[in-house]
Amino acid sequence: PDVLTVPALARPEFGAQKPVALYEEILSRSCDPGDKVLDPFCGAGPVFRAAAALSCTATGIELNKEKVDYIYASYAEEEIDL
Repeated sequence: PDVLTVPALARPEFGAQKPVALYEEILSRSCDPGDKVLDPFCGAGPVFRAAAALSCTATGIELNKEKVDYIYASYAEEEIDL
């Protein structure tokens, strides 16, 4: 289907933050396990969790230091390697 339906985030940290489920759906349609994914505006980093769930490797670029710090802090809390 052309329309993707995923639950919205209840309390996003940042205004345009997207749910991991959205990235998982998009990546599952275009990537195979082992593929590499580039997110040039990775924001709060949902692409990393989505790529990991699909056995892909993600690289993200983010200019905003606050968002980069958020990514590292949230992954450290969950003991996930970046």
